[in-house]
Amino acid sequence: MNHSIYSADRATHLKIVVMALVMATVIAGGSLCFHAVNLASREGVVVVVAKAPAMASAGIDRRTLN
Repeated sequence: MNHSIYSADRATHLKIVVMALVMATVIAGGSLCFHAVNLASREGVVVVVAKAPAMASAGIDRRTLN
């Protein structure tokens, strides 16, 4: 058994990399599934529709700067 990553052989490194990729895929897939379930179960979602173009400013009146 390899107790150190420095003395491990190629097969041990391959096992570690494969397990890391498998676990990353499982976690990513699970989080996507749970996120999709949470989005589908929401009720009372408010939809915002833009009616006319609007302009936002920081409250500075440019006419008084001259």
